[in-house]
Amino acid sequence: MSQVYSSHKFSRLFFSTVGEHPSDYLKRLQIERAKKLLRETNLELKAVARASGYGTENTFHHNFRHATGTTPRRFRDRD
Repeated sequence: MSQVYSSHKFSRLFFSTVGEHPSDYLKRLQIERAKKLLRETNLELKAVARASGYGTENTFHHNFRHATGTTPRRFRDRD
C-alpha cells in the first residue's frame, strides 16, 4: 500500500534523498532539456519552450536567462 504525504513532508523527504528541492529539481531538468533542444534541433524558440515544459515563451526566456546568464537565442548561436 502506498503512503500519502503532505506536500511539506514530501518536499523534506525529496530534499533529503535528492539533495535539492522538488521545484529546483524540476527547473533544472527543464533548463537541461531546453539546452539539449537548442543544441540539437532547429525548433523555433516557442516550440523549445513548450517541449521543455514552459507555458509561454516569455516564461521560458526569463527562466533560461536567470539560470544560464544568457538568452536562449544567444545560447543556440554560441553553441
